[in-house]
Amino acid sequence: MTPRLLVLWLAAHAAADDNSSNKEQDYASLKLKPRVVSFNVMVAGLSGLGKTTTCNMLFDAWQGNSPSQEKRKIRRATPHVDVSRKIERYDKRTNTILRVRVVDTPGFGNNIDHKHAVRPITKYIRKCRDEQFRAETGARKETEADGDRLVHACVYFISPHRFLEIDRHFLRHVQRELAIVPVIAKTDTLTDEELAEYRAMLRDEFTKNNIQVYDFGEKSSELLEKRAFARGRERGEPLGIIARDGHYPWGTSQFQFAAHSDFALLKDLLLSEHTEPLVEHASARYARYRARRVRLGYATDAAKSL
Repeated sequence: MTPRLLVLWLAAHAAADDNSSNKEQDYASLKLKPRVVSFNVMVAGLSGLGKTTTCNMLFDAWQGNSPSQEKRKIRRATPHVDVSRKIERYDKRTNTILRVRVVDTPGFGNNIDHKHAVRPITKYIRKCRDEQFRAETGARKETEADGDRLVHACVYFISPHRFLEIDRHFLRHVQRELAIVPVIAKTDTLTDEELAEYRAMLRDEFTKNNIQVYDFGEKSSELLEKRAFARGRERGEPLGIIARDGHYPWGTSQFQFAAHSDFALLKDLLLSEHTEPLVEHASARYARYRARRVRLGYATDAAKSL
């Protein structure tokens, strides 16, 4: 090969290598747009059961932050629904952004007449459903920022010593609107025997009052069958949690320790394994509501045309 041909051959191979490296860089720069899942969870229960503290600890642990044991400023209770808290997390493994909106209910149960305590909550749930319907059927196209307006689930905190009439009233009425996940609060105030008896009593109360709580499918899930349940809990029974570590003369309780509390199990079920099933459960309810609204609209239009 002559020197001139050798130079041309080297130049051609160098150009090919440059093109190959550029293509590799282009492929590396290509990224799929992450999938966005909106999850709106309501938190309800009587004051003083640790709802705010549990939410703070739950989402700190979910986001990978060290849960703070410091006491946070307690806001003045109001009869209104509070939707100010929003949390977002990106899961690189699944290329998914989970946007969580916490719907708090401060002031629930503060009135003497508990029969009207549920009304603002059910009114808000229905308003969100109406807004979702208007957004889908309106002229303005929904953007990704709008997200899902539906309330997908409710975590309801039950007192650790008594199942009150207001608890029964709430569960019987709100179960018609969305999925309910009952949890027993402050279970460090109960012995293992007392907690087992209380769970059995709640199970009987739910059956007697036709209260349908969300089923995590623990009896059929192979993953959950391998888990150890805290403090004698049977599959399908309400979770029992503590919101912070406790220090007592006879020992300590740790809220993230599975042998002491179902806190870690609640986090995994609510914010990982059953997030999308809960969203799908709410979407199925909404689909039935939407079909009724559409049929009603057709009937109204037909009546006007007569």
